[in-house]
Amino acid sequence: MGAIRFPFPGYARLLLGGMSALLLVTVLLACGADGHEPGTTDLASITAIVDRLAVSDDPRREFSELPDEAGQAVVDYLKLEETESSASGGPTTPIDAPDNCERQVSGYMARNAHGRALWTYESITEWCWADGIITTTPVFTINAEIQAPLWEFAGHVERQESGGQGQAEHSDSAEGLFKLCPETPDDCVQDESVRVEKWRDGDGGYGSETWEIDHSPDRSGPWTSPGYYLAFLVYIPLAATPLIAARVMRRKSPRGSAAWRLGVIATALGVLVAMYVVLLVVYAGIFSIGSWFGPDSTSVSMTTSVERVEVMEIPVEETVVAPVAAQVAAGHPGGSEADRAQLGDATSPSGSAGPGPRADECSDNEVRLTAHNLFGQPVWSYRSGTWWCWDGVEITNEPNVSAWTLSQGQFWNLVDDITEEYGGQGEWTHSDTAAVTFELCLPLLGCTQHDNQLLRKSQHADGTSAVDDLPHQDSYPMALFSLIGPLIVALTLLVTGRVLRRGAEPGAMAWGFGVGATSLGLLMLALLVVTGLFFVAASHTVG
Repeated sequence: MGAIRFPFPGYARLLLGGMSALLLVTVLLACGADGHEPGTTDLASITAIVDRLAVSDDPRREFSELPDEAGQAVVDYLKLEETESSASGGPTTPIDAPDNCERQVSGYMARNAHGRALWTYESITEWCWADGIITTTPVFTINAEIQAPLWEFAGHVERQESGGQGQAEHSDSAEGLFKLCPETPDDCVQDESVRVEKWRDGDGGYGSETWEIDHSPDRSGPWTSPGYYLAFLVYIPLAATPLIAARVMRRKSPRGSAAWRLGVIATALGVLVAMYVVLLVVYAGIFSIGSWFGPDSTSVSMTTSVERVEVMEIPVEETVVAPVAAQVAAGHPGGSEADRAQLGDATSPSGSAGPGPRADECSDNEVRLTAHNLFGQPVWSYRSGTWWCWDGVEITNEPNVSAWTLSQGQFWNLVDDITEEYGGQGEWTHSDTAAVTFELCLPLLGCTQHDNQLLRKSQHADGTSAVDDLPHQDSYPMALFSLIGPLIVALTLLVTGRVLRRGAEPGAMAWGFGVGATSLGLLMLALLVVTGLFFVAASHTVG
């Protein structure tokens, strides 16, 4: 058997060699991007570093100064491994003691793989009852405490109450979000929500359910359904087109002819593109495989229901209710310890249930603006959250507005985000308006759609919030109009390819270029159809 010859011109060999080297570098970088080897740093040293960060005035700065290996080991050490749910309840005796009173506590404690506490989240309700009726306004507070550095409390995803004084039942629910953000508040490696639902009745009975909602891996990237398979609608044609064109050139041309050589080059190019796509998918999939199969899963970890008895003879006993820790206040951007330290009373006697002055409360008004394609699938999402505190008379802190974006399929990008705020601390109302612009840019087609939208919401001193129903700009017709340019290019390539193929013998250089032009024109037509159906934003929802 003779030696295998690769009939590439010199420049083609150089090109293929360079692309192969680039591919090898990409593989090495992908394999080494997260290449920390567990065990290279001993546990005692990492524990000492974490202890030092816990008392540091600027733990993120100190973390950034650590060597890469030690920094990765610290992150691995601080990652949440398990949560412990708990529930308790018991009688309380107010000073005036009008009726039977109860105090119900339910929540979570998060720990790392070594059993170290990371944070706690407690939902507490105190209420009084008699003859099947709740006789006082239930006092509902949330205590969130950070117990490990680089973790932060990102606010309440939800906080609601229903029922209450004069009714047979009262229920409340709260969901808090915690994030592990080693370097910046926007660069988080793990985030976890915990949800607590509690209920009680006018006979002293109560119960609770808790959910743990794991948002890791970070879902800010494109590898979520449907973004995962939407991206393939572009990647597969890009890889398949040169392979198909190459097969036509090699089968229809005499071996060794100019067109046959072009076919060999196209084959190599198609293989390299396909390898890149596979590596991209595998590398991204390793770190986000849990997000391919739909939404987060939740599990009920604990349910209790207990009937209470008469407790009027129980003596008054002083207890301490832990406030939101200073680390929590510092961990939420724009907040202060004073803003959030009053989520629960710093100290209160066990008989503090019942009506009376209530401390400031805080909440997070979070709204999501989502763009959908013709089939209703999301193509981009903009989430705006506002953290504010109130006392029923005025807003007691300077509200903090933050935003997150999610792009499905890698091709949508946020290019402009302008937020204007009105009102705030010391006033009844705070409102914020976000003007966002997303841009759709695809291979070969360029940028085909600019989607400009407005999102406006308001927060009030009585704890209520609202979202304005603004008209959404319909950019779909303009996006289709912008596809006319690439359509003309595609048709021109098809006509040119046909002319070259008809006017030249198979195997000639002109014939080979004709096959290439035809393939490229067909690829652009396929991308135009895919773009119009699956990627162009056709409608918008707010929720």
